[in-house]
Amino acid sequence: MPLIFCACSARSKCRIRCRLILNGTFDKFPKLRMILGHCGEYLPFIIDRVDNRFAWIKDDEVKMKHTVAYYFKNKNVVMTTSGIMSKITFECTKQAFGIDSIIFASDYPYECLSNMMKFVKTLELTEEEKEQLFHLNAEKDILGH
Repeated sequence: MPLIFCACSARSKCRIRCRLILNGTFDKFPKLRMILGHCGEYLPFIIDRVDNRFAWIKDDEVKMKHTVAYYFKNKNVVMTTSGIMSKITFECTKQAFGIDSIIFASDYPYECLSNMMKFVKTLELTEEEKEQLFHLNAEKDILGH
């Protein structure tokens, strides 16, 4: 399974991921997966606004066939927890795109793995959701199982 992991500065990452979505890359390669860190950067919070802007303000350069949210919901774009230890941020991401779109990551060496583990234990997740977060989603989205 083709995979893109965006690991660069926040500004560069934003340009890269937006270009990949807007230029129709995921329409041309529907099995392609892009992994974003930090609970999807800020996109789960503003996805509705992003889609509303593209619906309202037409741009001939935009080649995508669907809304930006579609590519998240279709699992072309998945997220990691890397470095996020905020229940509100995690819950927003989970509500916006589902637990099956989130992969556990610590953001080491920038964040402490044991602190990330402590944080995840504070989340109200079922055993099935924990299995998805800690390994099933990674196996599916990274290894293609």
